[in-house]
Amino acid sequence: DREFKMLQSVNYELNTDHEIDDMVMGYSTNTKRNIKKAVEYQLTIRDINVETYLQLRQESDKTSFKPGHYDWLNTLFSGIIKKGRGEITGAFFDAKLCAAVIWASSKTRHVYLNAVSNETGKEKRGMFLLVDHYIRKNAGKKNILDFEGSMIKGIARFFEGFGATKMNYTRIIKSSFPLNLKKVIK
Repeated sequence: DREFKMLQSVNYELNTDHEIDDMVMGYSTNTKRNIKKAVEYQLTIRDINVETYLQLRQESDKTSFKPGHYDWLNTLFSGIIKKGRGEITGAFFDAKLCAAVIWASSKTRHVYLNAVSNETGKEKRGMFLLVDHYIRKNAGKKNILDFEGSMIKGIARFFEGFGATKMNYTRIIKSSFPLNLKKVIK
């Protein structure tokens, strides 16, 4: 007998069909303050390629970045970009990349697929500016920004800070382990 488990999970979504001024009114005070700081630090934003993104990820994530992981992410992200289904933007401080985010998209949904910040990016609030930039770019369009959920409070608070709505959903997981341990232990 294989067992099924139901797990409650969380996703955060933001509808972008409002004008930018209305959307910014939905930002938390903390988010507005962090965007202002990033602007004061004179961070700049521009598109970057997959290789540049992965370089920052590798430099910022030395402890958990495994050798095969780079190749897998390179294949995944390159495929998304080549098919025109995503974009990668980076935040720069003193002409050095300090934060970046990859968005994957369909016709009406844009997914916050992967993001990275080094210490400078965290200190200079780069991710706040990158997400605000993407929201501004998509304001007034009938899209959903899908932040993909997080059960980690700090990440959830970051998404909510942009006015994203918490959406609960149920995941069903099928155990492929063939042994019923409850029967074995008895």
